Amino acid sequence: MVAIFDVDETLLSTFSEFLDWHNKEYGTKFMDIHFTDYHWEKVFGISHNKLYKRHTNFLKSDEALKTVDFCYGAEGLIELIKEKGDDIILLTDRDYSLKNRTYDSFQKHSKDIKDIIFTTKDLGKNKIRKVDVLKDLKAKLYMEDSKAHAEAAHAAGIYTIIVSKYWNNDHNLPCEQHVSNLGLARRLINKVYDV
Repeated sequence: MVAIFDVDETLLSTFSEFLDWHNKEYGTKFMDIHFTDYHWEKVFGISHNKLYKRHTNFLKSDEALKTVDFCYGAEGLIELIKEKGDDIILLTDRDYSLKNRTYDSFQKHSKDIKDIIFTTKDLGKNKIRKVDVLKDLKAKLYMEDSKAHAEAAHAAGIYTIIVSKYWNNDHNLPCEQHVSNLGLARRLINKVYDV
């Protein structure tokens, strides 16, 4: 079996770090609490493409190398999944140009990641839907911060845990599958494997 995790804001803490960088770089004064919608471009008042480019530039920056780290509890979850004998695959909408940087981020923390799948490899042509990847790989477990991706996975019959963020509190997943931090997800993961 396989457990699949989203990358940004699920295993890696990137949003606050990106926001700090963005505020310095562009002279803005945004705070986490302003982002009650997953479509951050609405809050920033810029196009999705411009936001995507800024986020990619941040992830390529030295600042990101210094500040981006595992979310609280992420390393423990990876160890738990490995103890259960399953493979761990990461699934991300990051720009494919970040492939090496993303691999390096995880290799310095954990050698237990089997693969990283980038849905954006052919962005604009054949973007892969996350739920299709989950179904193709017969995912047993999926963790995500995007309400839309989490709901699609849940609707496909995949046990999905959504990590609480300002932008996803109005999801349609059962309350028990909503955790405020990854440390609280251990109980849910054990439940999945005990079935």
